[in-house]
Amino acid sequence: QLDKHMKMVCPQVSEVQLDHLRDEYFSCWLREYEKYELSMELEHGLELLSQPDINIELWCEATQGPSKGGHLYGLGTSLSASSTSSRSKFIPSMEYDDGDVSLKQQLHNACEKIDELTKERDDIHREIEEVRWERIEFEKQMEEKRHEG
Repeated sequence: QLDKHMKMVCPQVSEVQLDHLRDEYFSCWLREYEKYELSMELEHGLELLSQPDINIELWCEATQGPSKGGHLYGLGTSLSASSTSSRSKFIPSMEYDDGDVSLKQQLHNACEKIDELTKERDDIHREIEEVRWERIEFEKQMEEKRHEG
């Protein structure tokens, strides 16, 4: 998804630059995840069974994401912080308005939304450029008519 998005937004980006961006993105994600895991162990102990599915406050601290009233926002919907079932390693599940949804599904939905919004933005930019060209052509025609008359 990141490659597709980068090629759409910056088609001039080379494969080497894309590799660097991908590595940087993954490193950043890994640092956030490790920070979250360490915080979970300090807060809830080393045993996975003693840890909740997700601790919204710790997640927000690790990712510097927004939180409000015990909910995490920014992935299209709010997530409940009240889940208490045993935590699976790497992809924690959490209570969600419509039932359990994995973080992986949330990320997938967010990436799809980003792609959709990027396409809409690109369409709007194209329309703006078309209107600019039409205005330039109109101004040329008006200038030519002034010189003729």
